[in-house]
Amino acid sequence: MTALRIVRLPITALAALAIIALVFAIIGTPLSFTAGSIGNMTIAFRLDVVSAILLSLVAGVGAIVAFYSARNLVGQHRLARYAAFELLAVFALAIVVTTTALPILAVAWTLASLAIAGLVAHADTPSARTAARQVRARLLIGDALLWAAVIVIGVAFGTWNLTALPAAVEAAPFALIIFTALLIVGAGIVRSALVPAHRWLPETAEAPRSEEHTSELQSRQYLVCRLLLE
Repeated sequence: MTALRIVRLPITALAALAIIALVFAIIGTPLSFTAGSIGNMTIAFRLDVVSAILLSLVAGVGAIVAFYSARNLVGQHRLARYAAFELLAVFALAIVVTTTALPILAVAWTLASLAIAGLVAHADTPSARTAARQVRARLLIGDALLWAAVIVIGVAFGTWNLTALPAAVEAAPFALIIFTALLIVGAGIVRSALVPAHRWLPETAEAPRSEEHTSELQSRQYLVCRLLLE
């Protein structure tokens, strides 16, 4: 069994979990898991209706890409590397849409950026490597904005937990709220390849066809939706 066939299993399982979690969330018993805490940051994962819907999108698109790749990339080189980056991208975004710990969210968001750049470099040609460097550099600009927002929230708002953010926002100065919101929106604009941060998206044409039109789709708007709808 090739690496591309193997990665279909965990991604398909994740899609099934997302559907089950959505059913539980709809009936009023959302699934959650707490791994522990570091200081005043609780490392937890919660699948309410919003998170379950977003996880369904992540896993659903990821499953489509995985099945397409297993059928259409047979015979290409570096498939194990491709499969690893594909799996990393899907599960990193799954963490983004389910974790309640803002630093964990930011780490996963950055890992997704690195995975997307790795997929762009799959062909290992000079043009693919150049495109991957450009994609990585531009996405990391957005990641820096997100990290800045997380640090502001943790230090100035006094919480590292997404669940406590609404109460913290109510007590925060209006100017600080606007500044933090602009940082988050800026990170979303970069990842969504909106003007003026759109120049990285054409570079993904160097990726295999299964990723060319889906790497950006998988992460589009997840961050903004998660933070605004929480």
